[in-house]
Amino acid sequence: MATLAKNFFSWKNKRVLVTGNKGFKGSWLTLQLYSLGAKVYGIDKNKNKSSLLASKLKNYNYQFNVDILNFDKTFQVIKDVKPQIVIHLAAQPLVLTGLKKPIETFKSNIIGLVNVLESIKASRSVKSVINVTSDKVYSNKNAKISFKENFDLDAIDPYSGSKVCSEIISKVYRKSYFENLNIDLYTARAGNVIGGGDISENRIFPDIFRSIRDKKNLIIRNPNHTRPWQHVLDCNNGYLKLIENTFYKPLNIKSWNFGPNQSDIMNVRNLILEANYSLPKNKKFKSKILKNENKYEKTYLSLDSSLAKKHLKWKQKYTLKEAVNSTMNWYVNYLKNNNKIIDLSLREIENYYKK
Repeated sequence: MATLAKNFFSWKNKRVLVTGNKGFKGSWLTLQLYSLGAKVYGIDKNKNKSSLLASKLKNYNYQFNVDILNFDKTFQVIKDVKPQIVIHLAAQPLVLTGLKKPIETFKSNIIGLVNVLESIKASRSVKSVINVTSDKVYSNKNAKISFKENFDLDAIDPYSGSKVCSEIISKVYRKSYFENLNIDLYTARAGNVIGGGDISENRIFPDIFRSIRDKKNLIIRNPNHTRPWQHVLDCNNGYLKLIENTFYKPLNIKSWNFGPNQSDIMNVRNLILEANYSLPKNKKFKSKILKNENKYEKTYLSLDSSLAKKHLKWKQKYTLKEAVNSTMNWYVNYLKNNNKIIDLSLREIENYYKK
């Protein structure tokens, strides 16, 4: 019984620092952690405009408006907060933005990470760290295969390249410093996450939201591209499961995929049809295809998440249809009355954990 008690993990009163907590995934993760009873601390530069939830988090976490490129301020936050767990989400997360702004992308995704890891190294309070990278880190030849964690990494664009570097930096800090300090560091790979609140540029559901709001045609960039779409709560729950299953007993597997079941892999064209089908008649949108496809965005991408399912007991709770319905319902309700959207989001989280 003593062993069971020692290994039982509870989020209640755990001090958790989320970098990039004002982003799309970070906003939802903040609310999830709050719902689980954690003491949530967020660090993000105040200019983040990628989530409609970001401005509504003040009652659910302790916020530090700091850019992780400022080492002194980042170090001070971690020193003062003394987190037990750090989930690193802060990044420039977009492929097309990376092509337009490579310097900004490399700085944010590489130097920003190093600043966070250096601060953690000096903290003496942190026990577990997750560095969230991307499903874009794999060497992708457009073959119809599902990437496993031990497959080769590679990149041909700044965003993907920065995330491959992020994986290498994580390994370097683990081997050079963290193992000696008993700090457990993992990388988590996921992508093409959907859910209410995302307003990033050049993403399908934010583009659909803007199309409905502004009554304009939806521009479709790559209708035949296939992606591992999954709901943000499923993705974030993967990160939480990783902490829960390793906090007291670290695992030798240091990189983890979190992606949907193969039955929920779908191309862009069919995903958009599913989104439109889920909307009420007065919110239907029209679309047109942009003929020039981007050569840096691969046609096919799929993740093998069998390790997470086996060792972490993580599973996808939302089918793709449920994920799409949830996402569109969120946006429709936001357009009706955004003052009530935080309550809807918290209810969805509560119902998610009852599944």
